[in-house]
Amino acid sequence: MNERLRTLYKPRGRAGEFADASMATWQGCTHGCVYCFNHSRDKSKFRTAEEMAKACRPCGDVLRKLRQDIEDIKNGEGPWSEVEEGVPHILFQFTGDPYPPYEVDANITRGALKLLRDAGLSWDILTKGGLRAFKDFDLYEGTKSRFAQTVVFREDALRQKHEPGASVIAERFHAFKAARIHRIPTWMSVEPVCDAAQALAVIRDFAGAVDFIKVGKINEHEMEGDVDWPKFGIDLAKTLEEVGIRYYIKDSTKPFMPSGFPMDTREGGE
Repeated sequence: MNERLRTLYKPRGRAGEFADASMATWQGCTHGCVYCFNHSRDKSKFRTAEEMAKACRPCGDVLRKLRQDIEDIKNGEGPWSEVEEGVPHILFQFTGDPYPPYEVDANITRGALKLLRDAGLSWDILTKGGLRAFKDFDLYEGTKSRFAQTVVFREDALRQKHEPGASVIAERFHAFKAARIHRIPTWMSVEPVCDAAQALAVIRDFAGAVDFIKVGKINEHEMEGDVDWPKFGIDLAKTLEEVGIRYYIKDSTKPFMPSGFPMDTREGGE
């Protein structure tokens, strides 16, 4: 990777399935998700949910760094030679969330989106912040940007148990509806699947509110053992066929899908 890149980076491994490039405007997180990669594994290495919440603050000097990254892209520098026309589609964000409660007043994410829009670049927002993202919907016009949310529970009581700091499920549904009114393309991340019945119910409930979905199982967490994955694969295939939505099956989930079942029905890879 070009060392001059200051806030944009090219995701690797499982994260590489999501985007050409990624960046974060906020560090730390207020969601407190029990399945979060950052505090669900080695407790001596990853922070607890409480520590993540206390650490929630803007990434240092992120807007200045992004301006410099944009100049690198314009000059043809950086690890973007393999993407279309050398222009990355940027995902916000893999760890934390671009719309914590503090973003309402701080407008750090909004500032980043303005810089990308003015440079002719596009992005995907992936959030559990619900309608906090609504204030920035005006910036999507004229770009190829998309609005996405993670939803893995249908019942809000389970959301409260496993994602206590994230927006309620109904709010996320209304955020998708608002994006559609603004003619913003949408997708939903049903990942990590940690309750099979809930994930399938989410797909049924949200199928009419989003353009496509991505589905991925939970990994390297004790909740992984709570799901009969071969059965989930069969039930997932039936549900996707029933609702008729476009989808992408993440690599970790593909081995459990029925033989011959299409793994990606998005248009042009979306």
